[in-house]
Amino acid sequence: GYDETTTDSLKIAAKEGSGLAVTLMADEGDDAGDEWKLNVADGGTITFGNDKNSAGTYVTHMTMTPNATVASSTVDFAGIVKAAVLGIENSSNDWTFEVSSNALLFNYGGTSKMKLDSSGNLTVTGNITAYGSI
Repeated sequence: GYDETTTDSLKIAAKEGSGLAVTLMADEGDDAGDEWKLNVADGGTITFGNDKNSAGTYVTHMTMTPNATVASSTVDFAGIVKAAVLGIENSSNDWTFEVSSNALLFNYGGTSKMKLDSSGNLTVTGNITAYGSI
């Protein structure tokens, strides 16, 4: 039902203490790969999977595990993650990591500090301090 008083959203709920599963189907869902299943476990972990290998048998592709803070929450992908440009930022400091133009870039404070290109060449800007053996 629709909850106007507390969350102002469509609510789909399971019984107390139970998880919730929602299955999305193309056509009749009778062929392998026609279905995706979203599971919400009691406690909040969400999984999303497909039945491509065997109709009605789901393989988890993504798992989201919440914790008390966003920093300790996780999102796990079971396959290859593809993106035209991928950037990863850590809001607790100024380091960012980016995959762009066939290179892995390590930036600090908006300035490129290291670049690893597709040929395996590593370019470092600034000083290198080694700890232990190299």
